[in-house]
Amino acid sequence: NGQAQMRLGYAFADAGDLARAERHFNAALAASMPTADVHLGLALCYVSTGRPREAAQALEVARRIEPGNPVVEANLGALALEAGGAAKAAGYFRAALQIDPDLHQARFNLARALARQGRRADALAEAQLLLDRLPAGAPQRAEVERLVAALR
Repeated sequence: NGQAQMRLGYAFADAGDLARAERHFNAALAASMPTADVHLGLALCYVSTGRPREAAQALEVARRIEPGNPVVEANLGALALEAGGAAKAAGYFRAALQIDPDLHQARFNLARALARQGRRADALAEAQLLLDRLPAGAPQRAEVERLVAALR
């Protein structure tokens, strides 16, 4: 059962057992799961075990399966940002936010990518917009407030 294999993959990934998680995600693929979620899970395993190229390949497959999936775009952006490609990352984050303006992690990372490009005013605008959109009790507020303060 591909669905069960995928769920087991995420359960093991959440528990930090990435080797077992990867085996279950591959079993879900073998069962022909027609969803980007399996590839997102594999990408998580790959990036967490130091295999960013494989993660990028898994995300590109996910992108072909579900074009316009904002989580896939945001994850491609995170990989690009980690690899030092701030401009490329910003493009992915903008694409994710066009699809889902409430994807807060993508907006936070867009602000970081803009800051790395030396575009502090643009980065501050994105960080402030994120801060304005977050609920008062959101646990992420403190981190976003630190980013806003650093960009001022």
